Amino acid sequence: MNNNENDIRTYLALVRRWWWVLVLGALVGSLAALFASRSMTPIYTASAKIFVQPGRSYQPNAGDIQSTRALVEAYSALIKTRPVLEKVIERLHLPYTPETLAGLTSIVPSGSLIIISASVPDPDLAATIADATSKVFIDDFQQQQLLELARLQSSLQEYGIADNSLIISAQATTLNTLRIVEQATPPFSPTSPDTRTNVLLGMFVGLALAGGLVFLLERLDDTVKSPDDMRELTGLATLGSVFRTPPDRGGIPVTLTDEHQRSSLSESFKFLSASLDFATAGTKDFKTVMMTSSSPSEGKTTTAANLALALARQGKSVILVDTDLRKPQIHRIFGRSNGPGFTNVVLGTSTLEEVLAPTEVPNLRLVLSGPMPPDPTQVLRLPRVKEVLRDLAKECDIVIMDSPPVMVVADSMILASMVDGIVFVVDAHRTSRNAIAQGVEMLRQTPTTLLGAVMNKVQTRGRGRYYYYYYYYTYYYSYSGDSANGNRRRRAQSLAGKIISQLTFGALNVGSRRQRRRGYGYGRSRESDGAASTNGANGSGEALAAEPGQEAEQKEQGS
Repeated sequence: MNNNENDIRTYLALVRRWWWVLVLGALVGSLAALFASRSMTPIYTASAKIFVQPGRSYQPNAGDIQSTRALVEAYSALIKTRPVLEKVIERLHLPYTPETLAGLTSIVPSGSLIIISASVPDPDLAATIADATSKVFIDDFQQQQLLELARLQSSLQEYGIADNSLIISAQATTLNTLRIVEQATPPFSPTSPDTRTNVLLGMFVGLALAGGLVFLLERLDDTVKSPDDMRELTGLATLGSVFRTPPDRGGIPVTLTDEHQRSSLSESFKFLSASLDFATAGTKDFKTVMMTSSSPSEGKTTTAANLALALARQGKSVILVDTDLRKPQIHRIFGRSNGPGFTNVVLGTSTLEEVLAPTEVPNLRLVLSGPMPPDPTQVLRLPRVKEVLRDLAKECDIVIMDSPPVMVVADSMILASMVDGIVFVVDAHRTSRNAIAQGVEMLRQTPTTLLGAVMNKVQTRGRGRYYYYYYYYTYYYSYSGDSANGNRRRRAQSLAGKIISQLTFGALNVGSRRQRRRGYGYGRSRESDGAASTNGANGSGEALAAEPGQEAEQKEQGS
């Protein structure tokens, strides 16, 4: 039962995600069928009916009824013979051959009736052909009957029977008779094309093709879409999820400022920091955490920066170190120049106190990468690197290190052996399962504990129940913050909370999209609206998320 429910939820999630493809497929199929129907020549069908009466003077029995049906079928076959069709063409002066006329007419036996139908683009001509075919066949049939009687009379005279009227009359009663019981009339509407049926059929065909395309795309999509996929693939627990946001004009990643304290972005990193605490619970002297990913542009730098900010605002002393000596980004996020930093301390040209840079956030200090060396791998192999990390750990509660992607260069593998824990950042819906599996496998070759994964840039639409809670907080926090309209917003927040609790997941998706159209600067002043969202550290976009476990706390804060 649970498997069936999971399958149904999976299909519903696919429909919510790809509904626009399904609708587009149905629409294209309908329009194509409509266009094809309109471009076809309309065909009109007219029908005439002939009644077949066997030559019997007594009440027919069951055997006679069967004989009548066989007779009707035999006559139906005779109507479409070449002599009959040639006479119809000659009588009406039709520009058809007998074969063409045979294709335009249909003969259907029905009980004692023969239904003759003609289908042509002209309704009057259709009725004329059906009537003419009926009359030509009946005339030929009657001539054959008269010839039979004439031959009988001639035979009787040869045998010297002069008075043969009674014999001829008796013979006539045994002959079959045909008569037209319903003449053909010009139809008012065409029988083909059936536009309505064609449009419905085209809609279903387009929907089926779109469904096949969606299935193919899903089969070809080998990315990790949920924490369950991550655990199934790598065995790693997901420490947190961060939703995707569109990039800012300046390309500067979103960081947790004071204006974000009541935003879903802040809640997502509170959740991540709490998960990190649980992952390291019971670990003695846990001080250094390395953030890495399998490939570039997965948002690990922005994740490291926001995690450091979240931990600092919780009262912990944090040092954020940029150990990406090939493409440093920490200085760009915090709006600084990449002056003396990590490489200077390792090479002995600067002291640790000289490169430790305070920030506007209490308890958070930075160690930038410093000048990029010609061979970063050789620098990281120096014994001095481990000493510098040990000295940094003495200066704070936790050291957060931003390192290069593990599958691109060997730098992260070298640093992994010098830290206490590793957090693996994954760009959901972009990084392939093979790349994730290889990256995790490489990190597991090191002696350092792999703490878990962070699902970054998660797409919320069509992702099922797991992300419902994050949607709720995105909607909830869109009304937070102080402004001149604070009372109105609080009333709207209260009303929204009542409405949201009754809405379905699809309605919540609509609400979330409306909030995103209003802007991504939750709780911000108008002056700061322009710097709302951005790409991640390596050109990647950070996301907004929320923490499911904080609902009661946030309601209390909002009241």
